[in-house]
This record gives sequence, C-alpha cells and structure tokens, in this order.
Amino acid sequence: MTGSGGGGELGHYAAAGDGGDGGAIYALSSTIRLNESEFSWNHTGSGGSNGLGYGDGGDGGNGGTLCIQAGSVAEIVGCTFDNSYTGPGGNGEDSPDGFGGIGGYGGTVYCESSALRAQLSSIKHSTTGDGGELGGYISGTSDGGGLYALSSTIALTKCEFTFNLTGRAGYYRYARSSGRGGAACFLGSAVSIDGCLIQRNKTGDGIAGARGNGRSGQGGGLFFDACSSVQVYNCTIAENGTGNLQGTGGENLNRTGDGGGLAILQSPARVENCLIYGNFTGDGDMEVYANSSGNGGGIYCAHGTGVEIVGCTVVGNRCGIGGDWLPDGPNGQGGGV
Repeated sequence: MTGSGGGGELGHYAAAGDGGDGGAIYALSSTIRLNESEFSWNHTGSGGSNGLGYGDGGDGGNGGTLCIQAGSVAEIVGCTFDNSYTGPGGNGEDSPDGFGGIGGYGGTVYCESSALRAQLSSIKHSTTGDGGELGGYISGTSDGGGLYALSSTIALTKCEFTFNLTGRAGYYRYARSSGRGGAACFLGSAVSIDGCLIQRNKTGDGIAGARGNGRSGQGGGLFFDACSSVQVYNCTIAENGTGNLQGTGGENLNRTGDGGGLAILQSPARVENCLIYGNFTGDGDMEVYANSSGNGGGIYCAHGTGVEIVGCTVVGNRCGIGGDWLPDGPNGQGGGV
C-alpha cells in the first residue's frame, strides 16, 4: 500500500498544509482487527513547504501504516510491519518568525486517545520524518520510531521492535531535540509490555544550530513520560541507543539523549525479569563546542519517577564520552542505571 497525500505548499501568513495520516489504514472512533497480515513500505505524506509571510512549514502525516484516534479499539495479532515511515516536516520561510514543520509521529503506528492490543507481531525498519528546515525557529522531530501512543491504553505481548529510528531536527537558528523513543514513545498512557524483544533501535542524532546544539532524542529503545502506569515484564532490551551530537557552531552546550535502553519520566513503573544489555547513550560533539554525553546507558529515571527494578539482569550498557574541546564536556553518568 502507498502513502497518503502530502500537504499543500505556499500557505500565506499561516502554516502550509500537513501530510495526511495513516499510510495504509486510518481509523477514527472505530474498532479494527488485523490478523496474520503483512504490511510493507507504507508511508504518510510530507508537510508542505514555504509558508509565506510569517507562515510555517506543514507537519508530516502521522502513522506510517496505521493511525487510530478518538476512542478507537485496535487488535493486532500475528502481523508484520516492515519499512514504514512518516513524512518529514516542510521547510519554513527563511524569516525570523517562521518554523520548520514537524515530522510525522509513529513510524508505523500512531495511537491517540484509543486502545491498542498487539500480540505476536513485529515492527521493524520504520522511521519518523525529519523536522523541516529554514525557519527562524526550527522544529524538533517526531517521536516513536515504531509506535507512538498518546493518552491511550497499550498492551504489547510477545512482539518484536527492531531497527526502528526517530528522525532528527531540521537545521536553522535554534536547534531542538530529535525524536524520543527509537522503538516506541508513550505519553500519558497506561502501558503493559510482556515478553517483547526491543533490539537495535535508535533515536536521531542531535544537530547544530546557530544558537545552540539540539540534543539527540531520549529513550533509544522505549520512552515513557507522564504515564499512569508502566509495566515491562520478561523483555529483552538490547543494543538500543540515543544518537550522537553532530555538527558544531552552537553558542550553548547540550548533551546527547538520556536512556539508551529505557527513559522513564514522571511515571510509576515496574521493570521485572528483563535482560537489559548492550544499550548506550551517544557521544558529545568533538569539535569547537564540547557537549556532554547523556545519562543512563541502560535505564534513565527522572522527574518524580518511582521505578521498581525486580529480578533483572543489567549488563554491558554504557554512557558515551563528552566532547573534548573548549571546554571539555563531561561523560554521561550511570552506565547501567
């Protein structure tokens, strides 16, 4: 299946058009079941470029294959999703007040205010779009290389997330963060993940802006923020990482993203009987302005988070090294946790 259409161009004193959502399936207030199916090379449209006057670039469409919203219920059993991606944000007008568009959220699946249950399924080689460029203020990129969930109820059982990636911020005056959650990003949701493989996922690299280097995204494997409950049981979370800082020229120092395997913020969480190995945070920029590496090579917890880690093996994770030029940027802290 092919992607949905992109946004229109040349908005005047307003944002250019956004890309369409749901590269293969769009569900609004609906109930759907996908069983023993294969989806490949689906994508959403790009955001329109060149919003004129004070207009901004449009945003890329959400949900490279599947977009579910507004109280929908989706059940996915025994399905394979391969090489899905969301469109990039459109470029903004080269003016002091324009913004580049944001890349689409959820490289394969976008879920908002809905319920998603997935079993025995895989999401691999999916990517979220890069942020648009050429605005006075640039966009960050979108979250959730494989899956993005906002204000939803999510249950994942014996699923695999491999080789997924978030895009990176566009370039212009102010660099913002690249996308969060290389495999999956969960915001304000109730999440249960049991018996899943989360391997070799990554967040996008940071990028230089004229007035500050943007950090790479947090949560190379999984990212949670403001979730009502997080349960991660019997999982293997391996060889995931946050991106490096690339490019120079920023006036302000920054650091790479935290949480190579998992980043958990403002959420009560229990991580039990998991193998967490070989995860990492990226390296700081080595030239001109030194930047530090992110914290928590295996697991990063912050901002009022209460986390129980029970019966887990956390081994061989690491933090990257900081930049080494005027002044030295510190290395990350907490190679394991």
